[in-house]
Amino acid sequence: MELRLKQFSYRTYVIAVISQYSKNIEMVKSLIDHDNVVARIADEFANKGYKVQRTGNNLPTKSERDQTIYRPDLLVRDPKNNDILWIVEVETSEGSKAVVGAALLADICMEIEKNRDRQHGDPKLRFIFYGKDAKVHSKLAEKKFDAIRDRIQLKDIKAKIEVEALQEISDLLSLT
Repeated sequence: MELRLKQFSYRTYVIAVISQYSKNIEMVKSLIDHDNVVARIADEFANKGYKVQRTGNNLPTKSERDQTIYRPDLLVRDPKNNDILWIVEVETSEGSKAVVGAALLADICMEIEKNRDRQHGDPKLRFIFYGKDAKVHSKLAEKKFDAIRDRIQLKDIKAKIEVEALQEISDLLSLT
């Protein structure tokens, strides 16, 4: 630490510390924003009578933490038969390789669930983007999904911005 202080002025050191602190603040703010979007989406599904799972979303189901292939933000289940009806991912990043990878993992996990007779039918997969560039990222993700749709079993994969996703859920018939 002394070497660093000798090599840089005190002003430079203070700027570096403040810069690191502000990056941490932005990271924490981003996590809070993410949790808030997940909560709004979960609440909208719950208000329609769906069983919403925010924790323990290990896929395949009943897998131990070290055997989990995929862990989405939300699993929305049919309250009658426990089938997964929706898999929801909330995204801030670009609609890039990460969303394609997540879509492929979701597809693999649903195939495993069906083979183990834990799932009947294909759930809808939604990637919900939020933030200032949400619309752009959503469009990029849709282009990526177009390239893989004919190669996987899950056909109802869409990227939406938060407002569109909330509207889609709001338009669902209530299960209660």
